[in-house]
Amino acid sequence: MNLEELLKMKKKYEQDFIFNEDYDDTHYLDAFIEKYGETLYEAMKELEKYLTRDAVMKPEVEIMLNELAKEVHQNAVAHGWWEEERSFGEIIALCHSELSEALEEYRNDKPIIYFECNFHDTRAACPDKYDGCQCGLNLGCNQRKPEGIAIELADCIIRILDYCGYVGIDIEEAIKVKHEYNKTRPYKHGGKVI
Repeated sequence: MNLEELLKMKKKYEQDFIFNEDYDDTHYLDAFIEKYGETLYEAMKELEKYLTRDAVMKPEVEIMLNELAKEVHQNAVAHGWWEEERSFGEIIALCHSELSEALEEYRNDKPIIYFECNFHDTRAACPDKYDGCQCGLNLGCNQRKPEGIAIELADCIIRILDYCGYVGIDIEEAIKVKHEYNKTRPYKHGGKVI
């Protein structure tokens, strides 16, 4: 039995159990384990194969960065960012700028992710994606620009993927090759401080 089948079985059992007038969380859990304990044990043993400490990149999990790179590049082209050819130096400088923006978010003690209202000049920060806008207009998420350390790091990755999509770099293979090599290197190799 795979995990998906197990989760479906749990959901069905949960639905059946909720209609029982004796329902309480403890009783539900005990009853579920009693009925499916052996299956759960088998499923956990199966999962252990895929959740080992040493398993970093499993063949069953496809990263799909190359596909994302194509999509990112197509979006950049559609939005006019490749009307003129960009130099490699310009791409690297843009990546640096995104990392610098991430550092500034950190230095300003901003949240990892927050949303800024772009509707008017106040550019008030929205607490999260779904709560009301600080500007009081409650326009919905379409007027909120995501900001924060995670977003700036994502912007850097997007710029890298855009370039990979442009020149046809197989970034998935490059990451796998480099990661495998890094695993063979000695502890704090190179004698560098950081």
